[in-house]
Amino acid sequence: MINQEFHQILETFGNILELRNQGSDKFKVRAYRQAALTVQNLPKDLTEYYDEEKKELTEKIPGFGPAIQAKAIELIETGEVEELDKLKKTIPAGLLDMLEIKNVGPKKVKKLWKELGIENMEQLEKAIIDGKVAELDGLGEKSAEKILEGIKNFEQYSKRTPLGVIYTQLQEILKSMKECKYVEQVEIAGSSRRMKETIGDVDVLATGKEEDHEKIIDYFMQLDYLDGPVEAKGETKVTTYLKGSGTQIDLRVVKPDEFGAALQYFTGSQAHNVKLRGLAKKMGLKINEYGVFKTSDDSKVAGATEEDVYATMGLTYIPPEIRQGNNEIDVSQKKKIPDLIELKDIKGELHCHSTYSDGKHSIEEMAKQAQEMGYEYIAITDHSPTLKIANGLESERLLEKKKEIDELNKKLDIRILFGTEVDILADGSLDYDDKILSEFDIVVASVHSRFEKDNTERILKAMQNPHVHIIGHPTGRLINKREAYSLDLKQIYQEAANTNTILEINSQPIRLDLKSNYVREAKENYGVKFSINTDAHNKEGLMLTNLGIGQARRGWLTKDDVINTQNLKSLLKNIK
Repeated sequence: MINQEFHQILETFGNILELRNQGSDKFKVRAYRQAALTVQNLPKDLTEYYDEEKKELTEKIPGFGPAIQAKAIELIETGEVEELDKLKKTIPAGLLDMLEIKNVGPKKVKKLWKELGIENMEQLEKAIIDGKVAELDGLGEKSAEKILEGIKNFEQYSKRTPLGVIYTQLQEILKSMKECKYVEQVEIAGSSRRMKETIGDVDVLATGKEEDHEKIIDYFMQLDYLDGPVEAKGETKVTTYLKGSGTQIDLRVVKPDEFGAALQYFTGSQAHNVKLRGLAKKMGLKINEYGVFKTSDDSKVAGATEEDVYATMGLTYIPPEIRQGNNEIDVSQKKKIPDLIELKDIKGELHCHSTYSDGKHSIEEMAKQAQEMGYEYIAITDHSPTLKIANGLESERLLEKKKEIDELNKKLDIRILFGTEVDILADGSLDYDDKILSEFDIVVASVHSRFEKDNTERILKAMQNPHVHIIGHPTGRLINKREAYSLDLKQIYQEAANTNTILEINSQPIRLDLKSNYVREAKENYGVKFSINTDAHNKEGLMLTNLGIGQARRGWLTKDDVINTQNLKSLLKNIK
């Protein structure tokens, strides 16, 4: 997680210097931007480059001059970069918040600050409503409207952290807590356990002997993943914050015979728990975080395990991801909860990138990583020519790539599929002609431009092409950054079913696209099939599949609904 933290620090340095724009600052801005990009794509954790005895980085990292190296070492050693705190004081604090708004970058913020004296979000919103922003040269009414929309989105999302940003960190916390000798059981609860795409705060639940509760809390507080003030600390609960994201995290320690009830209660969702309490009441029971009790005499009938809590009310176990307050309790009463897809069901990756386009690792490195993960196949789907920023492949380089894949397939124990992520152009045509497309084993077609338009017809036309197997990140949304583009999803689902085109569940932390409610509707009402892909641009990214699995489970998918749970022979036989 330190890479993500240092990336953000470097970006903030660049942003502040660009806002100040004092003489030689422009060269420093470029250096910070380049270093931030480098950090984002490092193949290993920044701490692995650090020699503690020599107090220096052991390898030369491109773009890291002496000043940036010093900042990296300071962050590793102290957890902060003191110079950044000083630099932040040279500009109004609200300017950095304004940079979080969609459609607003450093140049616009500087213009708003210098020409209108706007120093924070509230002043900006008022200036837009008063018409002052629309009057600025280079902005106008449409730009002002987009900024106002961005402010509303920021206010809606800014207090929630994308699941993918903290998911790995939470797994490390869980692993560390299980190593504590005083802990008998521990689980992540709350919306994180339900794999909700954004997280308000994190709940961790642990149990052990009552005399060890404070020791469990003390152990938790020593974990490296925490940072910031301790808001509350008692004998059974502590509240603090995650390092990097600043997300609030609560640890609760309960008695062993309460653990199941507490886990169910704090996992939620609220709507699910309300319905569960209603069912309990009808059965002469009451349910809370301490257990399930008979209303008549207050005797406890369950609480040690979640399974017991549900069984007491005549329910089969309900997986956390589908506890959304929909119809899951009714389905459980009928003993019809499906066996939801699991990570172990995935047999291959169908959307990832190599150094042929904008990936950071070679085809061989990506394939070997997939092989280590137990996969049977991996499709290398580099970009097509129109996406120049991603170094899309012209036909000559495609031949080179195909030759390399053929050679690797002779020596590796995993099948590498020759693939592409082809751009869907503005008119719905594709960035390669049909002759080239027919040569690929796997074709993922995606929209990468003109997000402001309704893209229904564009995607429908792409699905009608007989060579397109998968629609990549179908709605184009970026969590907390960009709303989905306009689509008639019902038409998309119907055409996907008609043409046997697969809809992707993209596991990239910032995407998680399709959303789980879309997934369930497409499956249950239209019979659509899906693929769960990482869209990985480095070999570490191939290990993000669990995020997509979470969205698939929230959408009630089984392994039969997902094509890359099939073996290679079945996959190639059944795709379009």
